[in-house]
Amino acid sequence: MSGQHPDPRSISSIAVTSSDVVDAFVYTQTNPGRAVIRVTPPFHGRMRARLHVYHVDDGAATGAIHLDPAHVLERSVVAAYPNFEAPMPAPSTGVSDSAGGETAEDGAGTDGDRSEPSAADGEDGQNTPSLERQRKAHARAVDRWRNRALEGIVPAVRVRVYPKNTERTGAAAESVSRSEPRPDDANGVRHEISIAVLGGRAETTDA
Repeated sequence: MSGQHPDPRSISSIAVTSSDVVDAFVYTQTNPGRAVIRVTPPFHGRMRARLHVYHVDDGAATGAIHLDPAHVLERSVVAAYPNFEAPMPAPSTGVSDSAGGETAEDGAGTDGDRSEPSAADGEDGQNTPSLERQRKAHARAVDRWRNRALEGIVPAVRVRVYPKNTERTGAAAESVSRSEPRPDDANGVRHEISIAVLGGRAETTDA
């Protein structure tokens, strides 16, 4: 078809929704598979990209471009993603309190001194309500992060285009970190592509 090419360097801009980028990033943090922003050939000047989930990378076989969502989000947004840390159960030391009272092992009848797990701890005594509170707090933190991330799409990405006569034959291109060296090398040729956010900011940067 006229105006379409197999070479990714023919692409000048990619249109994507910010929600696809954010959802792809979050998915990869919490699931065994991987989510990317995918562009499929044949290529032309302006392309539409969509979220794609896989367990086996088929980019080399299909010639598709797979953009790592971490490369499509601002670095500060990626760094701010809230990690989940499960609470550790409080150890039972059996040490006397500061007033010299009885220890937990002595079986004192206070609320804090129990030798058997209560219903509040869950059947396994692992403080299940505390873990559930932590999960809910993490979910709220991720929701707040999402709101910020939706406004944190970068204005452009760089891809490394592999020649067809290399060991990466069949691979069209892949996104590369902005922190990696910029010059072209034996591993491929760098090509910059603008990002147009559908329904939002397009191809612009903040002052």
